[in-house]
Amino acid sequence: MQAIEFEAHLKDGMIQLPLPYRHWREDCPVKVIVLTDDGETRQSPPLDANQRLSAILEISRRGTRRAQGRA
Repeated sequence: MQAIEFEAHLKDGMIQLPLPYRHWREDCPVKVIVLTDDGETRQSPPLDANQRLSAILEISRRGTRRAQGRA
């Protein structure tokens, strides 16, 4: 297992990889661990299964639209 470390900001539930890592392990499953500074922790209510599925599908649609825009 390999690891990379960087700092980023969450925006709309998304984390942008820094440019040097954009194609690192592309199309491979990854394990993500998100750490926050204790002073800035904001807890959101947990999502139910339908909300999680909706979020996953929306992220997938965004990726498809971006890929089609680059082609």
